[in-house]
Amino acid sequence: MDKSPRHERFRFGRFEVQPRERRLLADGTVTPITPRAFDLLVVLIERAGELVEKDELLDRVWSGLVVEESNLPVQVSTLRRLLGPRSIATVPGRGYRFMPEVAVTAAGEPAPAGNLPEPITPMVDSRGMVDRCVAALRATQLITLTGPGGVGKSRLLLETARACSDDYRDGAWAVDVSTAPDLPGLEQLVANVLCIADASRTGIATHVARRCMLLALDNCEHLVQDVADLADRLLRASPRLAVLASSRERLRVAGERLVYVAPLPVPEVESATPEALANVDSVRLFMSHAAAALPGFALTATNAAPIAHICRELEGLPLALVHAAPLVRAMSPLQIAEHLSDPLDFLKAADPTVAPHQRTLRASLDWSYEPLAPEERACLRRLACLPCAWTLEAALAALTGGAGNESDWVTLHGRLVEKSLVTFDSDTGRYRMLGLVRRHARERMDAGDAP
Repeated sequence: MDKSPRHERFRFGRFEVQPRERRLLADGTVTPITPRAFDLLVVLIERAGELVEKDELLDRVWSGLVVEESNLPVQVSTLRRLLGPRSIATVPGRGYRFMPEVAVTAAGEPAPAGNLPEPITPMVDSRGMVDRCVAALRATQLITLTGPGGVGKSRLLLETARACSDDYRDGAWAVDVSTAPDLPGLEQLVANVLCIADASRTGIATHVARRCMLLALDNCEHLVQDVADLADRLLRASPRLAVLASSRERLRVAGERLVYVAPLPVPEVESATPEALANVDSVRLFMSHAAAALPGFALTATNAAPIAHICRELEGLPLALVHAAPLVRAMSPLQIAEHLSDPLDFLKAADPTVAPHQRTLRASLDWSYEPLAPEERACLRRLACLPCAWTLEAALAALTGGAGNESDWVTLHGRLVEKSLVTFDSDTGRYRMLGLVRRHARERMDAGDAP
């Protein structure tokens, strides 16, 4: 059997390169790449960890052609945009070195069942959310994780899928729905992940009908009806298929079970001791990412109060905490806390590969706000002017101004609860809105949107 590299597959991180098929996959999904960039990638991967001289690269990638040396850094830049800025190291004046560790398998060997990426950092889960979700999946075919943007639904989805992947003979497969522009794009995306040639709904249903597998559909809110229709069709096709979805609103599919994902607990007081704070989930998450950004960073009597303030000000929202933590490389916790008066633009993702709608808090909130109908936006902005907790009666008084059809406003109010922009506490009968959501809605009003 020919064992040349062209008959092998290369895996590194969340990527797989298939030279014979000329495909680059990211998390199991085919990623567009130009022919020259792909050829360059294969050459570099074959010599991973070694310096590959510029002359060799030019000779192999542009075989038989006379080209300017400047073509080489252009293609390297393309690869860095796809794979990450540190994937390829430049050795000035000499050439390039492919940095990730590469695993090689023969093309004829079966690929691993599933495409779940390995976690980079440990998950903070003292509330046992993963176990709760796994138990729910074992009891029904469809689970939807709901909650506000940035609350950690995507991480919980992947951790849950990983924890129960052995339950599914044909693997657990994750699909980031946020990258699909419409229904045809969604079906093509799912087909790409599952390596199905027929990307129609019928083709996908035929594929899953014979399999015992878990399909994890992440970030479904912008195509919620399309995802619901697809999930319903697939679940009806296969009694051994399970669907785990994350969305800011439920799918409304028969048999769906909801798991609400709330922000992490925050310190009750900012004057707590470092020992007490170390057991609070929001502090643990902040410290985990801060220590990753600045090795040796620790919780002390000096920085305990500012860190507690950061966690309280950001309301235990994981996305906000993960964005804030790497700032310890350039600022003290006290300085970070002092700049949280404008968190929507101040906090940005340190990782350039983060999805666009999660790169800033504003982008995350826009992702929820922009799809709202005009009347839903108006309702949200008016509710943002209420105290931190309110009754339905207080909401109607503010929304109707003593006039108008109350039932219409009750419906709109309920829609915002469905979309995780407002939460309802059944024990107290009161409604709440995250402070960050409130700030964003008020900014929209100040920018000229009618109240």
